[in-house]
Amino acid sequence: MDAFKSYMRPHKGGAKTDHSPTPQMEMKDSSSLAPSSTMTPNKSGYGTPNRSRPASLHPSGDFRNSGMEEINEIKCVVALNWVYQLQNEYMWNTGTPSEGVVMRKSPRQFLSCPPDLSAARGGLFDAICELNVKVAMTVSTKVINLILERDDLITIPLRDGLQLQILPNIAFLPVCQRYQNAAFVKDQGILVVWGDTPKEVLAKATDIEKQMLHVFQQGISTFDEKVDEKEGQSVSVVELGPDGAIGEDGYGAEAGMTEKPRPIILIQALLTAISLALVIAALGTGFRWIALEVTVDHSYLRLAFAVVVPIQAWLALVVVSSTLQILGPTRQMITNSKYYSGLPPRRLPRGNLPHVTIQCPVYKEGLYSVIDPTVKSLKAAIATYEMQGGTANIFINDDGMQLIPEEEAQMRREYYDEQRIGWVARPKHNPKGSDGQIPFIRAGKFKKASNMNYAMAVSARVEEKLAVIPRSPSWNQETENQAYERCLRQVIKEDEGRTWAEGNIRIGDYILLIDSDTRVPADCFLDAVSEMEASPQVAILQYSSGVMNVTTSFFENCITFFTNLVYTNIKYAVANGDVAPFVGHNAVLRWSAIQDIAYDQDGTEKYWSETTVSEDFDMALRLQCSGYVVRLGGYTGSGFQEGVSLTVYDELARWEKYAYGCNELVFHPIRYWPVRGPFTPLFRKFMLSSMPLPSKFTIMAYVGTYYAIASAWILTLLNYFMVGWFNGHLDHYYVDSFKIYFAIVIVFNCLGNVALSVLRYRLDEEGILHALWTTFKWVIMLTCFLGGLSLHLSQAILSHMFSIDMSWGATAKEVENTTFFKEIPKVLKKFKVTFAGCIAVAGLMIYLGTNAPPSYSISFFTAIWPLATLVACHFFLPIALNPSLMLFTCGSMGDEKAQRVDSALSALIDTLISSSSDEERASLYERRDDALDLARNIINESTPTSSSYEKANSISVLEEGQGGQEKAIRFLNLSARLLEQPVLSQKWGILLLLHQLAEPGPIEKQTNRDESRNLPSAHQDPAVFKDAYSSAGLSTLPMHDNRTHTRIIGKGDYTRKDPSNNVQKSVESQRTNTDEPSEYPDESALLRDLPFTLQGLSSTHLPFPSISIINLPPTLPLPVISLLHTLAEPSLLYRVLSDFTQSHDEGLIGQSLRSAISNELRSYLGLIATLEGEIRRALVSVSPNEPRGIGKAGVTLKRCVVWTREATMGLRLMSLMAEEAKSKKGGQLISMIHAFSSSHGDPFVGAFAERMLGHITRPFYEMLRQWIYDGELLDPYHEFFVLEQESPTDGASQVDLRRAPATSVWENKYRLEETLVPSIITEELARKIFLIGKSLNFIRYGCGDSAWVEAYCKEASRELHYGDTATLESSIDKAYKTTMARLIDLMDNKFHLFEHLRALKKYLLLGQGDFIALLMESLSANLERPAGSQYRHTLTAQLEHAIRGSNAQYDSQEVLRRLDARLLELSHGEIGWDVFTLEYKVDAPVDVVITAWASKQYLVVFNFLWRIKRVEFALGSTWRRCMTGARGVLAAVDDKLGRDWKKSRCCMAEMIHFVNQLQYYILFEVIEASWDQLQAAITKTDCTLDDLIEAHTKYLKAITHKGLLGSTRSSATGSREDSFTSQLHHILKTMLAYKDAVDGLYSFSVAEFTRRQELSAKLETRTAQGRWGGGAGLIDKDIEDDLLRSPSPNPIPLAAQKLLNPQGRTDSPFPISNEALMASGASDDQMLPALKTRLGELERDFRSRLSVLLGDLAGQPDADMKFLGVVMNFNDVYAPKKRRREGREKKTPGEGKK
Repeated sequence: MDAFKSYMRPHKGGAKTDHSPTPQMEMKDSSSLAPSSTMTPNKSGYGTPNRSRPASLHPSGDFRNSGMEEINEIKCVVALNWVYQLQNEYMWNTGTPSEGVVMRKSPRQFLSCPPDLSAARGGLFDAICELNVKVAMTVSTKVINLILERDDLITIPLRDGLQLQILPNIAFLPVCQRYQNAAFVKDQGILVVWGDTPKEVLAKATDIEKQMLHVFQQGISTFDEKVDEKEGQSVSVVELGPDGAIGEDGYGAEAGMTEKPRPIILIQALLTAISLALVIAALGTGFRWIALEVTVDHSYLRLAFAVVVPIQAWLALVVVSSTLQILGPTRQMITNSKYYSGLPPRRLPRGNLPHVTIQCPVYKEGLYSVIDPTVKSLKAAIATYEMQGGTANIFINDDGMQLIPEEEAQMRREYYDEQRIGWVARPKHNPKGSDGQIPFIRAGKFKKASNMNYAMAVSARVEEKLAVIPRSPSWNQETENQAYERCLRQVIKEDEGRTWAEGNIRIGDYILLIDSDTRVPADCFLDAVSEMEASPQVAILQYSSGVMNVTTSFFENCITFFTNLVYTNIKYAVANGDVAPFVGHNAVLRWSAIQDIAYDQDGTEKYWSETTVSEDFDMALRLQCSGYVVRLGGYTGSGFQEGVSLTVYDELARWEKYAYGCNELVFHPIRYWPVRGPFTPLFRKFMLSSMPLPSKFTIMAYVGTYYAIASAWILTLLNYFMVGWFNGHLDHYYVDSFKIYFAIVIVFNCLGNVALSVLRYRLDEEGILHALWTTFKWVIMLTCFLGGLSLHLSQAILSHMFSIDMSWGATAKEVENTTFFKEIPKVLKKFKVTFAGCIAVAGLMIYLGTNAPPSYSISFFTAIWPLATLVACHFFLPIALNPSLMLFTCGSMGDEKAQRVDSALSALIDTLISSSSDEERASLYERRDDALDLARNIINESTPTSSSYEKANSISVLEEGQGGQEKAIRFLNLSARLLEQPVLSQKWGILLLLHQLAEPGPIEKQTNRDESRNLPSAHQDPAVFKDAYSSAGLSTLPMHDNRTHTRIIGKGDYTRKDPSNNVQKSVESQRTNTDEPSEYPDESALLRDLPFTLQGLSSTHLPFPSISIINLPPTLPLPVISLLHTLAEPSLLYRVLSDFTQSHDEGLIGQSLRSAISNELRSYLGLIATLEGEIRRALVSVSPNEPRGIGKAGVTLKRCVVWTREATMGLRLMSLMAEEAKSKKGGQLISMIHAFSSSHGDPFVGAFAERMLGHITRPFYEMLRQWIYDGELLDPYHEFFVLEQESPTDGASQVDLRRAPATSVWENKYRLEETLVPSIITEELARKIFLIGKSLNFIRYGCGDSAWVEAYCKEASRELHYGDTATLESSIDKAYKTTMARLIDLMDNKFHLFEHLRALKKYLLLGQGDFIALLMESLSANLERPAGSQYRHTLTAQLEHAIRGSNAQYDSQEVLRRLDARLLELSHGEIGWDVFTLEYKVDAPVDVVITAWASKQYLVVFNFLWRIKRVEFALGSTWRRCMTGARGVLAAVDDKLGRDWKKSRCCMAEMIHFVNQLQYYILFEVIEASWDQLQAAITKTDCTLDDLIEAHTKYLKAITHKGLLGSTRSSATGSREDSFTSQLHHILKTMLAYKDAVDGLYSFSVAEFTRRQELSAKLETRTAQGRWGGGAGLIDKDIEDDLLRSPSPNPIPLAAQKLLNPQGRTDSPFPISNEALMASGASDDQMLPALKTRLGELERDFRSRLSVLLGDLAGQPDADMKFLGVVMNFNDVYAPKKRRREGREKKTPGEGKK
């Protein structure tokens, strides 16, 4: 340390320079190693320019003359040296060049100790620089070296199932899982630990070392270290700790396994029903009187009371719920249900855990006061999750980065880079594009939603670019990271500098959404992903939260109580069965569900609603309306913590925002009511959704609460005038406000508070008296707050109703330093309207009560009191609830200073105080409070009597006496600098407190030194100080003893200093007797005791204090100690193994292991008996006078070591097996023992393990025999690798339809647990075994053929045992073939599975052409009618007719009886074609293959093909009609409509060609080709039922995918509207519309033809009468008028039909001129342009949509789909269109619209 102290002392002339060899540090600039920050725009001015300083006032050489850089370097050097010194003291450094300490001095500049550490290129120093952590240290011990020598480890298991990463070499350190804060480096055999502070690094290293000792103790290693030879030094012993084995849960569930369905709790439904009954009864009584009064005076004005019914209904719900909280059940609070989790889920096993993204939107919060504590909380949680096998990243949506000053923005960037945080920052709000920037709008009144949408859109764009990058076989994580960086840079470049982003912004499977002031539990991610993976229908897992207080103000405490009250009621309501709420933070969201409900707005995909204030409420409603579930997690307690409003302004804004958001979700603004209606589409969707009805009532009650509060002021004011002026004349139904007020007081202030207190007491949250006191303590304040909300909420609601702009900022997360005089103007400005209204109403009340004329006077108490209370609450709300006003502070807040001091002291004491594991929590808190009080007294009462500098000098004398002159000089400099600080007021008290805390040694010595030097102090009784800080003495800064202690530990043995056991050292030092040496026992005495010792029994000289401890005599020579060390190993191992064999294990294989070990221990006792006989004979043969001559008799301690060596090896091996067995069961246990047999190089170990396996595997082979020959699982302890699953219950979560047949015997009853497959069985053999037993069980129960199974068991059953592998495999192969063949035979011949598959193809896939044609022809007329007029019996009759009239009649009745016609769900405006469908019913066990999902797929394909057939039928009918009339009617009007008919026929030909090609493709290229593949798969000789199920599923997927039905989104645009299904739907719809237009044109042509025939007939009649009639100019006026008045028949008249002939001629001898036709058809010709326009639009729409479809088909990877496009456009008449991805690229307005 002397070399470093030279930095701290003034340089004096002539002083000697100390050249003692001490470790040196080297500083290295790692900027070259730092990644280039290309993600954010480069801006100048990041640094601070160098400025000149005034001349120093301090003496030359004083360190205070140095700049801050040099001072920081000095601090860093001192801290670095301290850590390096402790590293050497703890013996964590073996002296190799790759070990040492690295510390960051400033951004990208690091120091190393020793200096050689930075010289090695690519070594530890470079890796730490690239990792960019503050402090890093290596740890190298014998335990670490032994562990890392094993090649089978990829991670190191720690406590509670955590596992620490192992890196192959140091080059992997920069890309490791950084948040674990530690990593093993295998090639160097070291542990690298890093953190933010040196203390954190040291604590982390110590903790890992302790955990490794518990987990990896695999036997006792012989110690070669020397024992301290001080006389009287006793041997220290440490107890063997419990095994912190892997996998606390230990369940063998597959990753992602769906949990069993959860029950639905109906308590809330019952509560709602009772509330409705009470409301109906109460209101019914009142309306009964209204009805009687109406019948008397016939005044219907009283019916207006119905308007206030919704406001009256909510009171009953509170009464019933409060009663239920007092008297109802509470067990549901600790159970799991559909919407509530009171217990944590079964955790997923370690493996491919889902990736979690923590999304945190921030604004302008303080970086180190708000954001940093949240990040630290997240880092602890991520570290835990990474050590559990998962991955996570932090994704910050920084909305303030581009708004704050550049220096603060740079600090944020550096902080995010240091913490490996991904972030996105969007531009500021600039709608007009000022300052030459691109216009940008931050949408929304509350910007959080648009902030998250922007950040998520950037992430999605990066993912889109990554998706198109081809992945080669050599692709790895490094290339993936490089590709990601390139894509992110491209996105930022495309945004032209608007977007700032850096780090990992990719979004994982699940999103943990938090606020910037959130704290999360350290172990929360695994529970969250386990529950989400087990419940795929859950979209949001909302966790209940506690409150994190920032201040001690009464307002924050009140809001804290109110928040806890709300969460308690929410948990209780959801546990009762209500739908869980989503509060917008502390929730885990399923990313796929959010993408499912995303919508397109302004060309961009939106996830969160930017048009509503309550974006969380909107998100929850949209998810639940889409069929997802929102669940509340209550098992974390208050682990999740959130901040509350710190000021009354923020809390008011929060209530206003909620009121505005509720009104926004329910109602349109009034100006939109005539166009859109009053209610929003979301609200209508919510009311019509499948959400439980009681939950709808509850949500509506919640929304109605805001309207009730908002309407309070206007209703109370009206009541004031009505009761005051019309008292006695009001209707009896009317209840005045005082009675309502009294009811509210009784219900809420009394019943509600009592109910809440009782509920908390019943939930064991707190005592009943304390709960009542806490509840009623805040009644007055909450009454004032809630009573003063009405005017503000009504303002928010009316602002939305009348489209008045209203916006809110982010909630303050930090305390604002304000004063009384600063706060007064702010209150007056914010509440001036409220104050003016309150004063006006109060003045009016005074005037009407005192000076008003008698007819206008209002003096009734019942009228005055409610309004007076409301006015008072509104007036005093911003005053009485404002802590800044009530404290009356004039300057900077003194209370805030006290709070800062208390906060600093609390943090210091929390780090210093120690606690023992068995100490009561109350005792710990009491010691903490005592220590805090003591520290306060030392600081506050240390008033100096002389100058502080003299006191510092006195302490420096003490320092000089303890550490030399350098230490004293350094202390003087530092204390002088402290005393010059103007901010601190209690400098001497702080200095004295720190000195006392840093004083080494026992507290008694410190007190004596203080008294001897007469230092001024305020310290009290030393015992108080001692008791306050530690239960075993002052343990804040422990002394490090230089003595070395020998510890004999039950499993694993090494010698070094124990840095954590200071109390133990002091006890051992007290036991040491250095004055009188003790006589040690001779070898004969030790040999006499040895047989007892080897049996684990205490003897005179070798006692066993506990099962894992043996005390060796402290006075023995070193060689004897070494021999006893070796002999102590089998002794301790025998005791541990003996205890293990007597322990209970819930498992047959575990019991077999204990039995096998017990047999080996009996053999070991036989060896001990033989050894005891040899020792006794030797002792008898030796003379008592020659105790040292026992070696001559042939028995010595060294020979005993040789004789027990092999037995010791066996005990070691069994001890290792026993330790490993604690965390394993069944096949895992067999695999563990088999590993010793198959992979260990020692022949002794292999033979020993083989002998053990023969005994251990007997229960396993018995289970295997029962399974493969009888199909029964006899596994009471779940040890076999086949597990039986619990049957799902009704009403629980839905499972995948593909895996949910009517009978669950095959799919859901059993599952293969791969982790329990022993290594003596291959994976292929295990799969066969699983299928054999499952097939036998299915044959027995699913197929009802138990007789065959019993016969097969009797015939084939045989005994199985370990070692006969060849016989076992042949038996399993034979059983496999037999059972599979029997099962397929049953499915084919008995249950006609293949016949059903053929029937489905014929009828639902339109393979039976004559049947489909006849069915469509017979149903066409009926299906043209509206859907509501369709009847199933009519459709069934037509179906029977089609069957009898086609070849379908020859199918078996087993097939035909399953075919049925049914109607789909009706919708408004649909006709029979839209709702008709065919259904083919299947039952068990055929539904194992044809599942409910498969039936749904068949129905989808049939509906699609039926729609195509319908279009073909319609087009064909119209085409035939047109062709028939082409030479008749149409030829007669060819001069007028010929051109139109030519175009129409051409377009119809194109449509018919399209339909025919589409039908051919689907029926032959898709269905027939897929059918051939299915036939090939199911006719294989070795086909199993699983293969059949898989082939059928693949067959349906191929049909839906290649049949253009499989994609819900377009691959080109990503939109549902652009999918193939949607495109074909629109094209077919267009074709039907075109057919209707052609029919209209044909009708017009017939009408035109009829008019011409009638005109010709009349002309002939006039000619016959001798009148003129040759042309239009000769037509008489009466004939012309008559013709013009004649109606235009749309259906062809009967007379006109008779005149039609194939030649198109008429009987008139006179030709009809065009002029006459025009004159006669002038009125009808107005229809012709409309028809032409309609036909042209439909034709263009058809061609346009077809071009888009052809373009999409051309881009498909499937060759058949490409060929479909080629066939449809074989002559290139269409121009295929290729579209860009919508919502992912920048689009100009109007782009993409066709």
